[in-house]
Amino acid sequence: MSLLDLVDNDSLLHILQYVHAEGSARVGLCSKKWCEKIYGGGTSNKIWKSFAVARWGEECVSLYTEDNQHSSASSSSSWYEYYRHRCSWIAQPENKSNLDLIQEYYGHDPYKLL
Repeated sequence: MSLLDLVDNDSLLHILQYVHAEGSARVGLCSKKWCEKIYGGGTSNKIWKSFAVARWGEECVSLYTEDNQHSSASSSSSWYEYYRHRCSWIAQPENKSNLDLIQEYYGHDPYKLL
């Protein structure tokens, strides 16, 4: 057990609010328990919903409920999945460097980057 596993849910939610969405996704890679807390349902849905509303406004709440009504899955998808579906995780740089980095060409699509 690591010290990361001892952080309670309220403290974790405060941390996630300060690192924003992309940072929150990366924080989830620190520990298995944090991964479950950040990407799972429950309290993490609250933070991902606030990220979505901050980015796309209140109308995304109605779009989220429409998407869940049309899905054939028995359980509704989480706000994390909704946020992940709607955004690009790595922003494409506006000015390309002279280093010819692969991230500059495929940064908009993380699967191509892998």
